[in-house]
Amino acid sequence: MRRFYRNRFLRIVPVYILALISVFYVIPLLTNSYQVPKTTDQLIYYFYIQNYFPLKIIDNEYVLLGHFWSIAVEMQFYILWPVVIYNFRSVTIVKIALYLILVFAFIRSGLIFNHTDWGVTFSWTPFRIDGLLLGSVASVWMASGRIAPSLLNRLWLITAVLAIIVAWFIWTGKATEMVKMGTWLENKIIRSTVPSIVSIFFTFILILSLHNNQLTSFLSLRLWKPIARYSYGIYVIHYMLIPTFYSTLYRVLESFQLLSSEMVIYAYFLSCSVISFVLAFISYHFYEIHFLKLKHPN
Repeated sequence: MRRFYRNRFLRIVPVYILALISVFYVIPLLTNSYQVPKTTDQLIYYFYIQNYFPLKIIDNEYVLLGHFWSIAVEMQFYILWPVVIYNFRSVTIVKIALYLILVFAFIRSGLIFNHTDWGVTFSWTPFRIDGLLLGSVASVWMASGRIAPSLLNRLWLITAVLAIIVAWFIWTGKATEMVKMGTWLENKIIRSTVPSIVSIFFTFILILSLHNNQLTSFLSLRLWKPIARYSYGIYVIHYMLIPTFYSTLYRVLESFQLLSSEMVIYAYFLSCSVISFVLAFISYHFYEIHFLKLKHPN
């Protein structure tokens, strides 16, 4: 267990702390766009409870640390769930995980239909832990042996259906209903079901990719390795740069009369992605790598 906590700490914390220092001190001191937060407010983030008590540090109408709710969920899970892993048998672990998934999904739906604020059902750990628990179930399942071909065929079919559903939610913009406080039935159904649907979809993708098939080959392409390596840095960096991206890059692209409004959006997305990737590359090779080397001390 000590090794697990050490490795999670070295992967997550150094970049996270650097980001907090940048937002709490560097940006406000250099730009004067907002005041340095009080120490008591900063402690919320150092103790990883910002998903319950988010501090709205706003720069040009954008919440700079709005995406860090997911790190809080992840860290809380890493603190608690290993206790279950190390104290129960595999069958019991699966039963506990599935029980918690069902109970929390039921409670989440009840809260949503009783007009609870979307911030609670979207970012509080009990209501977003299903993906992590399903990943644990998949790990235990895979450790017990390979899955029968007949069951794999069914998983392929279910995954294909889920892929269509997830793609439809994204393409139509319906997924944004998860961060809206609506009174209409569609909003409540989406907020109740989409988090679990997405979690199940990616769990099945994980299981299928571990069975040496075309999906395995596709996900093993060298094309994806840099994205996987720098993905955490991209996650941390991109959201904090949105105010700068929008006030400079978007305005510049918008000034080009030859670009349609849709082309401006695509160009803006691509430009932001490239810049975030480059900054994540720099962060990894000049900062993160020194901590990651400590995972394997000589």
